[in-house]
Amino acid sequence: MLASTLRQLRVFKTVVDEGSFTAAADVLDISQPSVSEHVRILEAHFGERLLERQRGRGPRMTEEGRRIYEYAASVLDESEKVGAELAQARAKRDSILSFAAHMFVADELLPSVLASLTKRWPHIEIRANIGRNEEVVHFVKKGDADLGFVLTRNEPVPFGFQAERIGTQCLLFVAAANHPLARVKNISPEQLTEYPFIMPNENSDYGRRMHAMMAEIGLKNIKVGLRTQHLRAWFKLVASSQNICFALSGRIASELARGELVVLDVATKRIDLDIVVVWRDKQPISDASRKFLHLIRHIPRGDTFGPLSRWKG
Repeated sequence: MLASTLRQLRVFKTVVDEGSFTAAADVLDISQPSVSEHVRILEAHFGERLLERQRGRGPRMTEEGRRIYEYAASVLDESEKVGAELAQARAKRDSILSFAAHMFVADELLPSVLASLTKRWPHIEIRANIGRNEEVVHFVKKGDADLGFVLTRNEPVPFGFQAERIGTQCLLFVAAANHPLARVKNISPEQLTEYPFIMPNENSDYGRRMHAMMAEIGLKNIKVGLRTQHLRAWFKLVASSQNICFALSGRIASELARGELVVLDVATKRIDLDIVVVWRDKQPISDASRKFLHLIRHIPRGDTFGPLSRWKG
């Protein structure tokens, strides 16, 4: 049976159930001629007369009509069951927020938004994956996450993705409060190279990006005292040594507030990273993911945001 005849089956069954074309038209909220046309199309499809029309009396089913009526009742009942199951599955999918996020974004940006989301829609189920930029993009590409939150700078959007900037983070040179450079003004990049740095692993996406940004401002030959991906370990080591760290401002706010770290006054241009959300182009996301994205877009901030053809326009 062609899917296009489901409507005709419903109309035919309603004519029989209601006892007339006019009554069926009222129930289905369509015109009586439209009812007649649907039945005519169904009869043409099967090549049989299904109803005997009698002036002044309701239509009477033929023998073939009885068989089609039973078939219509079965098909329509099964269609309604399948439709209900699909609607239930859609509702389940729509109640799931799935995202992947860079560790910094997961730690510093998303918790307050997630709290707001679950307070307004407590039924939402959250599925999160936390990792490096490349892992985040992979999660979204595979369909394991509707949304991906990454840190980037002047990088092209992966093919098949859409991207939108939702914030920025400034990178700062920080050291212990008793570091020899802590009170020095207009520190040159050359002066920084006299001290060891704590850096991320150089084979990671973040590590390569950090080295590239430091080279951009003249820091090409730095001494590395320690490499680690455990960011909190960075700050504890910096606070208790003469190591210097090139860190995102949002990561060190609490350490700065407690006086454990200070921002070095380095005479160089400002370096920013963009916080970007990505999703697969032309792929629907759940209602819960749309709600989450809406809340993030309305976080108070000073920048203007919009769709980007690159990570950063």
